[in-house]
Amino acid sequence: MKKQSFSILFCIFMVSGILFNSNVNGSIMDVTNVSTNIETVYEHSNWWWTDAEVVSTESTSNSMTPSIILDSADNIHVAWHDLTDYLGSGTDYDIFYKVFDSSTKTWGVTELISSESTGISQSPIVAIDSDDTLHVCWYDSTDYLGSGSDYDIHYKYKTSGGSWSAAEVVSTESTAGSSSPSFIIDSANNLHVTWQDSTDYLGSGVDSDIFYKFRTSGGSWGAAEVVSTESTDSSVSSDLFIDSTGNAHVIWQDLTDYLGAGINYDIFYKVKLSSSSLWSVTEVVSTVSTNGASSPSIAVDSADSVHIVWFDSTDYSGSG
Repeated sequence: MKKQSFSILFCIFMVSGILFNSNVNGSIMDVTNVSTNIETVYEHSNWWWTDAEVVSTESTSNSMTPSIILDSADNIHVAWHDLTDYLGSGTDYDIFYKVFDSSTKTWGVTELISSESTGISQSPIVAIDSDDTLHVCWYDSTDYLGSGSDYDIHYKYKTSGGSWSAAEVVSTESTAGSSSPSFIIDSANNLHVTWQDSTDYLGSGVDSDIFYKFRTSGGSWGAAEVVSTESTDSSVSSDLFIDSTGNAHVIWQDLTDYLGAGINYDIFYKVKLSSSSLWSVTEVVSTVSTNGASSPSIAVDSADSVHIVWFDSTDYSGSG
């Protein structure tokens, strides 16, 4: 059987000279006095993809699960996990990183983030704070700082123009598998992290639950909190967003038959109020779902309205 190898590719969608129609119910593009030929319309609007570029040029094995963020100067920061034995990282998966300089239009040399790791490092997530410090979370099977050989959530940061910090273990209360982190930085440069964990912590049980932790801009971690307190079954695949007042909105998929949701996966939601540091009661988002709902993603707009998407196998509104 032929061995498959994966690389990280990158494209930019170029937009210039686009005319927008003020009628939001009409066309997104004002093509008045422009040919209806689709090629002419695109040529007029200058919507083009650049040629693909290979980011993981130093890689000689599988490169997977990229995460991307831009800083205030539009430099592009990319992290991924990679099987290449690069800079002595070994032949297990490690976290690699590269930056694209927006002024010189060139990629830097690949850097190894998970330098302390001797186990499997997977699925990095990157974020940038207001000082252009880059923050990275991933999950790792290394017995680092006494975390044990099960998966734990690891974290590192790199200041603008500086070097990488030492790795920190986020899931210090965990005694079982911790994986699939999601995190975001608020306007005060505090970090908010969620992940799924099968530790029986604060009476959460041995099934997977959603945990949350907070790191101040000064570098102090709070205690882990259980988000999915109403859950009695598997809670996985969390995502979170912070609104303009600092409230932390968290979503995840859950097998619990909660509020009549049924025994298949549904999308659950909770918010932690910044004014009281208390969590709301869990709500079911996917109330129209009669089949599996999974992989949710969340965003909050400038009016602090919450928007959630997920994929669902329910035949809803004729979707099939």
